[in-house]
Amino acid sequence: VMTVQLWLDRQVTGIDNILFCPDGLIPVYADLGNTTPDYSYGGRSRMEFVVAPARGIFDWDDQAIIDRVWSDMKRVFPQTTAGATIVKSSLVRIPQSVYWPKPGLDILRPTQQSPINNLFLAGGYTQQKFYDSMEGAVSSGRLAARALVNTVRESSYS
Repeated sequence: VMTVQLWLDRQVTGIDNILFCPDGLIPVYADLGNTTPDYSYGGRSRMEFVVAPARGIFDWDDQAIIDRVWSDMKRVFPQTTAGATIVKSSLVRIPQSVYWPKPGLDILRPTQQSPINNLFLAGGYTQQKFYDSMEGAVSSGRLAARALVNTVRESSYS
């Protein structure tokens, strides 16, 4: 994952919320000048982008990544970005931010039903369809709850 911040010469979104983009490199972004008053930039946009997945472009030159993010932004907001320019930019690479298992290691992840009676595991590290992430944690929590309910139904407690 990488983050890119762009300080722009004008307001380009006016949206006070975190935004999601279904395609391109910027799945999550926000105009910090709108969402976080402490980051206000004199009425101009200060954009924060999460660049992910970034594995394929991690070794690109900073400017190439910034140009690509800006191109994606202009595609999403064509009218308001027309003529806008980047005043300042920053890019932060976070190489170990997301767990990514090597091929074949998924079988080593524990299931939600542990070998210890009445101990159930939940967390992104357990076996489920997502990598270690918020989605993985939620999915594994549901799987752990399902395993617990099934155990109770099958036991003499029911």
